[in-house]
Amino acid sequence: PGLGLVCLSMARSCLSCVQAVSAAAFEYDTVKLVSIRNQKIGFVYRLVQLAVVGYIIGYVIIYKKGYQETDLVVSSVTTKMKGTAMTNYSARPLWDVADYVVPPAENNAVFVTTNAIITRDQVQGICPESTKNSNCTKDDECPENTYVEYGNGFRNGSCDTHTGSCFIYAWCPVENDTTPRVPLLGDAPKNFTMLIKNSIQFQKFNFYKRNILDRTDKTFLKNCTFNKNDHLGQFCPIFVLSQVVKDSGADWEDLTTDVMNLLRNTVSAEDSHVCLGWSGGHIHKVEL
Repeated sequence: PGLGLVCLSMARSCLSCVQAVSAAAFEYDTVKLVSIRNQKIGFVYRLVQLAVVGYIIGYVIIYKKGYQETDLVVSSVTTKMKGTAMTNYSARPLWDVADYVVPPAENNAVFVTTNAIITRDQVQGICPESTKNSNCTKDDECPENTYVEYGNGFRNGSCDTHTGSCFIYAWCPVENDTTPRVPLLGDAPKNFTMLIKNSIQFQKFNFYKRNILDRTDKTFLKNCTFNKNDHLGQFCPIFVLSQVVKDSGADWEDLTTDVMNLLRNTVSAEDSHVCLGWSGGHIHKVEL
């Protein structure tokens, strides 16, 4: 009898479990909808809905362009100068790129020598100083082995009464800081050319472009210079220096003779190059 009661209890438990699972699997629930007729609550509800929709459409989609993918650009810009000049310096009459582009590499700029102060035949020795900081009338005013502030060397203890300045240990003769009114390289730098190669790449989209047209033949770069008024010349990445200076608002004569104007009117590669972009299957030009 005891075993029969246990079996009956287990059977009832299994039946209850099957009934519970069956009820959960085949039951259907509905949400009870309550309609509240209140203008204030309805207005606030629609206002919140409108704010959410406006945020998604106006800010996320239109302003932030959330539907677009973005990628960081990998870019490189290289420059190359070309041109030779005859100078009035007999020791080195012919100057090329290695002579007038100093230093050969700079950050976002190209330095081109158009004028220079050359002191010929300098050797280490003793000679009169040229700065006002070494003026003297007697030897006592030239203490030995003292440095001439803003000068060229060290006093040797003697005064040169002919020039009114102290003798110094230095590279002699000392430099003459007077800027030559006739540029060392003459007018030749006007016609120097600068090739600017610019390339961009978006690795995520497998997109690569450069400012040299792929549809031009191999002789195009050998004969072209940038000309914004020419249909094909506007895509030439080779610039004449005089035109670059003119387009930047500077005066070539001032740049080559006046040091202060040279400092004020420095032309960097960043300010004078043309970027060729790609839009809608066509190349377009952007002046930078």
